[in-house]
Amino acid sequence: MLGCARSAIFVLGNKADSSGTLVAASGMRAEFEIARTLSVYPIPIGATGHVAKELSGQVLGSIGVYYGEHADEVKPHLELLADEAADDDKLVNAVMAILKVIAPK
Repeated sequence: MLGCARSAIFVLGNKADSSGTLVAASGMRAEFEIARTLSVYPIPIGATGHVAKELSGQVLGSIGVYYGEHADEVKPHLELLADEAADDDKLVNAVMAILKVIAPK
């Protein structure tokens, strides 16, 4: 499915292990790496925590690698998506703003 996508949104990224303890979902990181290999724009919503927060830091730390010529334009929106204090409306608006940059039609 990622092969047909232009972007991929990453939310949360946790799961319960066999004892019921919350742990990082390794599958989410694997999907992120697949998206990266396919040149899909990652949109991690770091405000949701867990693996999404880690991916958010990774993307913001190397934004040019992930967004190329769009890096400067999407950076403030990705920063907002990393803000745990942001409300749902701001998060949705930030995602929509990124999508408008990478797929303006």
